[in-house]
Amino acid sequence: MYLEGLNLHFINKMYLGWNKFGHSRPYEGWGLSGKGSFFIPSGIVFPYIVEKEVTGIFIISMENPGSELIIPGSFKGPLILGPGNGDVREATGIMEGLKIYQKDPEVFSVNISLV
Repeated sequence: MYLEGLNLHFINKMYLGWNKFGHSRPYEGWGLSGKGSFFIPSGIVFPYIVEKEVTGIFIISMENPGSELIIPGSFKGPLILGPGNGDVREATGIMEGLKIYQKDPEVFSVNISLV
């Protein structure tokens, strides 16, 4: 992730993680309705946290740059990084939004559109 332009301090602050191997998870084990399971691919894990509660989990694919997966049950956006007041910048993807927000999270917010 450091090579993607994110520094270690910011990675820790945003609780970014790494899912090394893809795996299937049962819907019911995640508190979701439905039978069967869904697949979580390998990649960078971005938990979207609002008021100390995880409202979404997203995987940024390392195999297909620019590909982002929304884990079932997640908030579908738009995602807002920062306080949401004052200067707001726009981003069309999670990685782009993280890079913009990292520049000065105290000064502006980033609105990330999920397509």
